[in-house]
Amino acid sequence: MEYFIGLLVASAVAGLAAGGFGRDRSFAPTILIVVAHYYVLFAIMGGSNRALVIESIVASGFLLSALFGGWLAWELARRSHRFMNEASLEKPGSRDARS
Repeated sequence: MEYFIGLLVASAVAGLAAGGFGRDRSFAPTILIVVAHYYVLFAIMGGSNRALVIESIVASGFLLSALFGGWLAWELARRSHRFMNEASLEKPGSRDARS
């Protein structure tokens, strides 16, 4: 069973790397996904159903942070940049400090 899980994880990583995740910044989430699946793999090898459930929850957290963490950081940076630009623009009707 553990060989099947290992083969499945290796295939998933290879598929993600070939599908565009293997480029610069996006390969780190792929590695995070692999680490998450090791938790599940070792729980299966241990044979405990309770450990499998707990480690699956931990792996889900890793998976979600890998998939949405980069997008969230980009979105927060974009919005804060936009807010700072709008705040620094001169408002209509206000006095210009340069004149």
